[in-house]
Amino acid sequence: MGELAERLPAVLFVAEHGRPTYVSPAATTLLGNPPEHYLADPIAWERDRVTLHEISNTVKEDGTRRTYGALVAANPALDPLTDLPARGLLLEHVRAAVARSRPADTTVAVLHAGLDRLDLVAAGLGRDAYEAVIREVARRVRDAMPETAIVASLADGELAGLLADIEGDPTTFVEAAAGHVIVAAGRPLEVDGERFELTARVGASVLAADAADEHALLRHADAAMRAARRGDGNRVLFYEGGTADALERLLMTGRLRRAVDEGELLLHFQPIFRLPAGSVVAVEALLRWRDPDRGLVPPLDFIPVAEYTGMIEPIGHWVVETCCAQSAAWRAAGLDVPVSFNVSPRQFRDPAFVDVIECEVERHGIPASALIVEVTESVAMREPACVEPVLERLRGLGVRLAIDDFGAGYSSLARLRELEVDLLKIDRTFMAEAATDPRAGRLVGAALDLAAALDMSAVAEGVETEQQRRFLVDRGCALAQGFHLARPLPAAEATALLSAAPGDG
Repeated sequence: MGELAERLPAVLFVAEHGRPTYVSPAATTLLGNPPEHYLADPIAWERDRVTLHEISNTVKEDGTRRTYGALVAANPALDPLTDLPARGLLLEHVRAAVARSRPADTTVAVLHAGLDRLDLVAAGLGRDAYEAVIREVARRVRDAMPETAIVASLADGELAGLLADIEGDPTTFVEAAAGHVIVAAGRPLEVDGERFELTARVGASVLAADAADEHALLRHADAAMRAARRGDGNRVLFYEGGTADALERLLMTGRLRRAVDEGELLLHFQPIFRLPAGSVVAVEALLRWRDPDRGLVPPLDFIPVAEYTGMIEPIGHWVVETCCAQSAAWRAAGLDVPVSFNVSPRQFRDPAFVDVIECEVERHGIPASALIVEVTESVAMREPACVEPVLERLRGLGVRLAIDDFGAGYSSLARLRELEVDLLKIDRTFMAEAATDPRAGRLVGAALDLAAALDMSAVAEGVETEQQRRFLVDRGCALAQGFHLARPLPAAEATALLSAAPGDG
């Protein structure tokens, strides 16, 4: 015990069976709580690690399991990896800035920056490279911020900046500082001869505008950064009163779970037609939720919540199962029409996703080609490491593939050429003025030519007028869907339409 105490340069306690048997005299002073508190509440221990570096180990000595714990406080105010202030010291600076701002009629803002794709650095280059990247980005951000700013390290890949004594409207000043952070973090990095780039998302909170004290400033900047991470690209997001949103998300998660368990979800089906004949070549399954309390809930009101909370995975499994069951029912009735459905980014990260499709296809006795999986353009282009293996497995099963919302995101022609997909669905925003605005019409024409050059079938989405339909026919577009052709229909009504519509044979 004494030898271990000499090796570890701070407070030491030894525990047997969850109870401390030795506590150094300085333990309670440094910890703020007796060791029993940390043994009983690991979360509290984890929370305090931002200021005290924890070392612990459980060993078996003479038949007894002992937990040795040490909290090393060589400089508890600084993050050991970056040498920047840690959370505790940052809080003190924010507290002082808030107190100073009130009589001076100035304001205070906190930025919270998170780095994306650090996990890929660790997985591809190792822990040493991971730490080297964090140190380098932290140095760049510190250099890019105003000299009066305090830059702190909160956790691996997360930095905070305190902007104090701001006079007048803080918006422009805060946006400029956040922009400097994004630019600094996004400059190319090179480790072990490998060159790559990271992206940063920044959340901002401003005193009085959305936070009343130092604790709310830190909490709201963190919340805004998390919200920015759910969007695409480098983003700066100001906190916008997330308490109500968080409560709604919390409540909706429970309602969504009930919706899956109690059969409140349903699919509507929108036909995809061949032009000009009007034969049906496929149907797109669109998710709906019939909430007993709120009626039919629009997808945009619950799909983002499902994606954020992880409920999209059980919902996605339900969609696959229901599409397969409906396809089997139609095939039994002599209606051989493929069913397409959209897949979210989170589903592509689910290792069981392709297995679920394979299992349901076999269970319902349908060919895999009866399904068309749609992936949005932004996901296909920006997450190739995640998407490509899944697409390859789906192709191996015989599932057909489509790029959805083409033109609404950021396309790489090289990536598009590499993707072996069957359908290219042109985003509905292009169709709104295609028939009346020559420039918009040329864009649609270019998308049609691109699809043809890549041996993909183009589908025009959002056809809402006869004029748009005629425009597509004149431009040689073979496939289209939209309210003018047919609205999304419940399964029974879709069956009647399919039975009456000319087939594609």
